[in-house]
Amino acid sequence: MDILQRIQVKRVLTTESLERIQLSFELKRKQLQMEIEQLRFQQKKQLHLSKHPQDKITAYFANEITKREEQAAIVSYETEQLAVLPLGTEIIEREVEALVPIAVGDTWSQVLQEQEIIIKDDIIIEIRTR
Repeated sequence: MDILQRIQVKRVLTTESLERIQLSFELKRKQLQMEIEQLRFQQKKQLHLSKHPQDKITAYFANEITKREEQAAIVSYETEQLAVLPLGTEIIEREVEALVPIAVGDTWSQVLQEQEIIIKDDIIIEIRTR
């Protein structure tokens, strides 16, 4: 029988991975800026053409713009924090689910031990049990 278990994937920070992560942060920040500009354009359009109350339209778009601005601030903060980290640092990239085989007679505490996958420059270098 198999059970599902969550496994953390960690990336070792190298110059190559640092550049790749910084690029992804920059692309995310640009995407959020484009969304904010689009929302402002849509707001102006809705205010002129819509029959809905203007205060509701303004409130809706202000809320959506605020969400994007908060996300952009988080990306900026993450970029700053990334610059501070030394090379060789392990950063959590994501979690994946894996099938873990179990059988009668297995020690339950060993089955429940958390595992993590360590990646360096897109190559799995270690699978650890925590």
